[in-house]
Amino acid sequence: SAVIVATEALRNAIAGLKQAHEAVDSYSAALEGEREKLRLGSGSLLNVVEMEDRLNNAQDTWIAARQAYAIALVDFRFGTGTLIAPDKPSQNIDESVFLTLPFPSRAVIAP
Repeated sequence: SAVIVATEALRNAIAGLKQAHEAVDSYSAALEGEREKLRLGSGSLLNVVEMEDRLNNAQDTWIAARQAYAIALVDFRFGTGTLIAPDKPSQNIDESVFLTLPFPSRAVIAP
């Protein structure tokens, strides 16, 4: 049952990470649009500052989503026995443990 819970948490973390990344992309494009309006004289500095604030908040959310993904991934790897190699007497955890799935992504993302 721990693997099922970890799988659901990982699915949710992946979805949150995608949404947060899309928000950063959207606010980046919107900020560029506001800067262009300001340059052309049809925008205001206040709109640019407000959009920068929204972009900063989206970036903070993206960082938190990346952290949630790393934690969910470690929990999943722990539950599935793929956090460390069972055949080595001395263990070093590689950074890829926090970034990559141990199995093909279909196995985790598919409902």
